[in-house]
This record gives sequence, structure tokens and C-alpha cells, in this order.
Amino acid sequence: MSRPDAAEAHRERTARRWAWTLLAARPVAFLAAQAGIAGLLALGGTAEPWWASAAWWPLAATVANVAGIVLLRARAAAEGVQLRRLVLGDGVDRRDAAGLALALPLVAATAIVAPWAWGLAVWGDVNVGLAVLASPLPTWAALVALLTFPLSMAAVDLPTYAYARARVRGGALATIAIGAALGLQHAVLPFLPAWTFVEWRALMWVPYGLVMVGLLAWRPRWLPWLVVAHGLVHAIAAVLVWLAST
Repeated sequence: MSRPDAAEAHRERTARRWAWTLLAARPVAFLAAQAGIAGLLALGGTAEPWWASAAWWPLAATVANVAGIVLLRARAAAEGVQLRRLVLGDGVDRRDAAGLALALPLVAATAIVAPWAWGLAVWGDVNVGLAVLASPLPTWAALVALLTFPLSMAAVDLPTYAYARARVRGGALATIAIGAALGLQHAVLPFLPAWTFVEWRALMWVPYGLVMVGLLAWRPRWLPWLVVAHGLVHAIAAVLVWLAST
């Protein structure tokens, strides 16, 4: 193997390692941020601080997302790519309008219907799990979550998974694995030591993750539009927290 070929092979291996590292960093960051909030609540005298920290999950996610943006930006810079270019890509061709018009309802269905159906299957009542996710926060915290959580999720979540899918080999199997990872990361957002809740959170977003990463694998240039859709999906959760808190 010539030196240029060896250098290119090394760059590809490094990119693949970083792809998996960035994916693994997402749930780790969520857990670390929740642990930090639980620590602050414990210092404030809150009983059962870990359980109480679950209500603060949108802010924990925002903190984790900031860390994710820093990591993704550093990795993009190492490859000579601007983070803005990585997120926004080259734009969408007008000829994609018909495809997007068909794809976005599928995204909406997996983001709304699938979690609802899975909640009904696990709990027998779709509102049980939602009561945890929409626990009231202090008004200031709910406002911060409303303003920062959807934007930060849009800025880093899907771009990270798009980055990984573009650099990991394996075709359809890699797409399935990365799409499943996008859904399964929610098992720790928030994390509660209750198996039924973990199961519900882990599996409710897997269909959505498979659809989103599958669309990115099929049409990478759709990333900007899917990022917007991703942000809107998470805005719904932030609005529910805001309504529960005011």
C-alpha cells in the first residue's frame, strides 16, 4: 500500500472510530448531566434527588447537547469541515419536494403515533409515562427549557447521527444499528431505575430513529429539513413541560 493510500485508510479508520465514539457519548452525556442536576438537588436538601432530577430532563439534555456540539465541532474541524456545512449540507434540490412531502408525514407518524401506541402497550395508559416527562418545573426553568431544549437537540442530535452514518461501513445493517441507537438513547433521557419506564423510553423512539437515519442514508442532502423536523418534534415535549409548569 502506497503512503497516500495508507494515509487515506488511516483517516477512514479514525473517522469510523470517532463516529462510534460520538454516538456513545450521547447517552453518557445525558446521564452525566442528570447526575450533575441530582447532585445540586441533593446539596439543596431535596429528598430522593435522583428521582427529583428526572423532572429536569430537558435542561439535562440541553447541557449534554452543548457538550455534543463542542465534540462534533472539534471532529468536523479535524476533518476540515465547518460545523455549519456539516449541519446544513449543500441544500435541498427542488426536485426533492415530492419526496419530502411523502417522507415528513412518516416522520410525524413515528414521532407521535409510535410512542403513543407503545405507551398503551406497556402501561395500558398513554398518560402514565407522559406524567413523568411533563413534570412541573419552576417557571424560569420551564422557560429556559422551552427556549433551549428544541434548538439544542436540532443543532446536534441528528447531525451527529448523520455524521456517523456517513462514516460507518455496513450498508443497511449500519443504518439499522445507528437508527436504533438514535431511539435507544432516550432510555437515559431521563434515567429512572424502574425497568418498565426504561423499556418504555428505550423503545418508543426506535421506529422514529430508524426512519430518520434511513432517510439520511437514502437522501443525505435532506439533513437540513430533517433537522428542522427533529427540532419541532422536541418542541412539542418542551411545550408540554411549559404547560405543566405554568
